[in-house]
Amino acid sequence: RGNLPDACTQLGETTQTFDEERDTIRVRIPAIRPADALCAQMLAPFEVSVPLDVVGLPAGTYTVDVNGVFAQFEFTQDNIILPDG
Repeated sequence: RGNLPDACTQLGETTQTFDEERDTIRVRIPAIRPADALCAQMLAPFEVSVPLDVVGLPAGTYTVDVNGVFAQFEFTQDNIILPDG
C-alpha cells in the first residue's frame, strides 16, 4: 500500500523473481506516468495484493522485497504439493 503522487500516475505490471542465493522473493510494482502530462498534484492511495509464488520452497526463512520494503516469513516444513495416491 502507498500513495501515487498525482492523478496521472498509475501502477504498471507487477513482476516477481526469486533469488535462490539469498532466499529472497523480489516483487516490483512500477509506477508509470506520461512524461508530458499535466496532472492534479494530489495523493492517490492504493493497495495491491500480490500472491507469492512459493510452491516447492523447502522449509526455511525467506525475505520478501517489495520495491525496497522488506519482510520475512518462515516455512517450518517444505512447501510442496504431494501427488495423489
